[in-house]
Amino acid sequence: MKNITRMSPLRRGLLHIGLSLAAAFTFPTIAAAKTDSYPERSIRLVLGFPPGGSTDIVARIVAAQWSEELKVPIVVDNRPGANATIGTASVATAAPDGYTITLAGLSPLVTAPLLTTTPYDPIDSFSGISSVAFTPEVLAIHPDIPAKNLDELVALSKERRINISSSGNGGLPHLTIEQLRLKTGGNFLHVPYKGASPAVSDTVAGHVDAVVMDLPAVLQFVNSGKLKGIALFHNARHQSMSDVATSVEQGYPEIQAVNWHAILAPALTDEARLDVLQKSLIQSIENKKVQDKLVAAGFVPFTQPSREEFTRYLQEEIKKWDAVIKASNIKIEN
Repeated sequence: MKNITRMSPLRRGLLHIGLSLAAAFTFPTIAAAKTDSYPERSIRLVLGFPPGGSTDIVARIVAAQWSEELKVPIVVDNRPGANATIGTASVATAAPDGYTITLAGLSPLVTAPLLTTTPYDPIDSFSGISSVAFTPEVLAIHPDIPAKNLDELVALSKERRINISSSGNGGLPHLTIEQLRLKTGGNFLHVPYKGASPAVSDTVAGHVDAVVMDLPAVLQFVNSGKLKGIALFHNARHQSMSDVATSVEQGYPEIQAVNWHAILAPALTDEARLDVLQKSLIQSIENKKVQDKLVAAGFVPFTQPSREEFTRYLQEEIKKWDAVIKASNIKIEN
């Protein structure tokens, strides 16, 4: 288990000086560029996940409208691997000119740095802009499991162990299962799979009792009756799965988990360019067409009013999940 160690003021200052000098020598055109004409060409939006997943869906919904706001193409560039850290790391070391940015989330920015050694710092290596959307985690069970809510499932687990699948060790579904076990005292066993699809498929087939996953991954199965939704780990129901009660409604307000997606640029990106990106991004997310598409796909539009607010949110998420990881004694080998 790894801890994120904040840099001392002296070390951070030296880092920024070094990065500034590197930028001056390696990217000499950046300082001379006129920010009032930005952007003048296409922007590359790097994703750490492959096409078709939650991150990719959000990126393509947002990029279409954002391109209209900025009047330049936004090209989605999928660079999957190593729990999304490969694509994320490539943006941390990209030219800080505003033309290479990332849509990243809780996995590469929170859980990976806490559990493994990453080649970037989630705070110091980036200029955060804003989150764009989140999706809550959902607990769903095989229809043959005799439980209709969290209390009944916890009670059943004390009669016989309940196996709960996830998309893999160290991801948000895994941490949510650990939260559930810690806060309820239930006899729950985490069963990690290599991805969301096999975890959901084996739960539908009855090979495991339950699954915890992002809402979009289980939406069609719950709505078709192939899985039974037990809890949505948030403080509000989602209209695409409105019959599933939240953990807060069921008396467990401390068990909340949402997988959010946010836009970040490399550290030392020009402030004026960051302002252009932030303002146009918020305008894009406020577009009703974009909001409707996000909700239909199982997401909730979610932004911060300023870049500073996003940084504070990211810091709070790191602190929250660090506590869960320590309490659960979760360890992942690099």
